[in-house]
Amino acid sequence: MSKYHDDNTYAVNPGNVSLAAGKLRAFQGEIGFFQRISLMRAYPADMLDEHLQMGDSRAAIVVRTDPHVYVAAYTGDIDCIALLRFPDFVKRFYELDPGTRLLTINTYSSGNRIAKDLRPGPGCGFRWNNFHPLIAEFLSNDLERIEQRKQAIDQKEWDRALACANEYVKINSLRARNGSPYFSDREA
Repeated sequence: MSKYHDDNTYAVNPGNVSLAAGKLRAFQGEIGFFQRISLMRAYPADMLDEHLQMGDSRAAIVVRTDPHVYVAAYTGDIDCIALLRFPDFVKRFYELDPGTRLLTINTYSSGNRIAKDLRPGPGCGFRWNNFHPLIAEFLSNDLERIEQRKQAIDQKEWDRALACANEYVKINSLRARNGSPYFSDREA
């Protein structure tokens, strides 16, 4: 039973990873004190932990690492990616190259219109209007579980994620969402 998420829905491939407090603090250091307090109330650590445990785990691919780290987080439910831009500390802490495979763990929201920065693909079921992607490697120390899940993702999904990323960048350049767990559900 979840505290923050709808128990009437479930992920076929839940993330099953836990939040690492130290990794979350790195993102908190990127925002001002008063904004941090507000965001910690809106997105408490136990909610983000539940998100990582129960959310839908999917393919994510590093698109660029210069001047910032850009990651395409894929969702099969909307059949598209959200392009995420990460703070400079991500580049310093992780060895990433374009094409590096990562794991996104997504939760979803419904509403009247699809988020402006999402381009639904032919596989979109139009049940959801937006998603909240969290990059597992940047928020969890459960690296073995993350790697196991990445290995289980079909090559077709990795190819689809990359194709969506290339199409998005071609049309929108590098217009991206803030990759912080506090902002990654907000339109670019």
